[in-house]
Amino acid sequence: MAFAADTSEPSDVETLTATAGDKEVTLKWSVATDDTGVKGYKVFWGLTPVVNPGESYAFDKDVENVLEYKLTGLENGKKYYFSVVAYDEAGNESISWAPEASATPSVNPETGSDTTAPQVSSAEATNKEEVKVVFSEAVALPATDPKTEFSIENQETFEPLEVVKAEIFADDATEKTVLLTTEPQKADTEYKLTVNIGIKDKAGNNIISGTSDSALFTGSAEAKPSGDTTSPKLISIEALDSEHLVAQFDEAIVLSLDPAENFKIVLESDATKTLEVRGVELGKSDSGIENASALITTATQTDLNYIVTVLGLKDMTGNTIKAADASKIFKGAGESTITPPETTSEESTEEVEEVEEISEYVSSFLAKKAYEAGKYNVNLTWKLVADATTKIESQKIYMSTDKGSKYNLKTTLGPEAKSYKVEGLNPGEYWFKLTTIDKQGKESKGVITKIILSETGPGILGLLLVSVGVGGIVGRRKK
Repeated sequence: MAFAADTSEPSDVETLTATAGDKEVTLKWSVATDDTGVKGYKVFWGLTPVVNPGESYAFDKDVENVLEYKLTGLENGKKYYFSVVAYDEAGNESISWAPEASATPSVNPETGSDTTAPQVSSAEATNKEEVKVVFSEAVALPATDPKTEFSIENQETFEPLEVVKAEIFADDATEKTVLLTTEPQKADTEYKLTVNIGIKDKAGNNIISGTSDSALFTGSAEAKPSGDTTSPKLISIEALDSEHLVAQFDEAIVLSLDPAENFKIVLESDATKTLEVRGVELGKSDSGIENASALITTATQTDLNYIVTVLGLKDMTGNTIKAADASKIFKGAGESTITPPETTSEESTEEVEEVEEISEYVSSFLAKKAYEAGKYNVNLTWKLVADATTKIESQKIYMSTDKGSKYNLKTTLGPEAKSYKVEGLNPGEYWFKLTTIDKQGKESKGVITKIILSETGPGILGLLLVSVGVGGIVGRRKK
């Protein structure tokens, strides 16, 4: 039985458009590349957008090796969200989603679908650190680092003006205005703003390069108003592993001298049982805002639900977080409180989904993740029945990156092996299968364990952890 050795993923699909019709949507996307060649593409869709790592779409379809596909049987009047990934002969898939597109099928597709690209209508410096950019229609910013979609150049010296932050202007209900925060401008100096193709309208149409993607404005001498009265909000909380959480906020925050005072964690089922906070470090949030995420080191979690409450935390202008915006629930990533498996302080046990068939020689099969040298490693461990080593000749480990559709052989082990490390994995979902070969050469159907490696993990777990007593240190971001 032959197994492909290819473990390299195809490149991401960079562009995707969606055009609505009557109960149908036509999707078109750019070609992906792969070291052994792209075999095909999978289309994903649903009624809700995918925003956070680990989320997926409700439906998917393998459309084979095409760059255009028409989805039929959709419901008119409902907005659908779409994405695409590429896959190769070995079953490896693109690491990231294609840029999400959306469309609303209509009985009259001529008026029911939007195929017009947004344009830059104007740009104006409202003070020496802020620029309002007005578009021809409502736009959507990328979820990750939207400021990189805007560039500003001094027209006299051709030097770039750094864009520090980009956000939809809250006072514009039409969502046509984007507020840019910049480094201090030079008064009465002409600047050219250019918008990149990552900016889309609500129908998923990308802005088009050319004259419609730029505007001129004059630098202002006015100081930026200090009238920020909006309190920070806790957007999300996620367990990265059994001893680390990442909290995302909507703006930059400031920690207390003892960061442990800012975070209280208790069991949802018993508020008298607290989870100790051992360290906190600030970094860049998923939306690209510096000091708007917190990597929290905790005592070892269980697999139960916890409530995180943020206490006394402030933004950069001194506004304190409100109680209504300061609490979230997360599921611990630690050991089960019912049947705890073996683990170490540097690893977190994922929930194991059992099997196609219970092997007569293998009684358990677990996958544990660890982050080392910029990549994920997965430690596989298993238990053999008492007399297994006398009845089997060898054992084999297989891995699948397409949820079990195809497995590639990773290694062949001796009859007494009870562990194996798979190194250098990227974020994604992995299935592992352990089979045994008996003395007659017969291979068992095997047992399967599955694990999801979060996209948030590597970027944030790579940070240098900070002792609680040190206070607020600042740091980095995820892709």
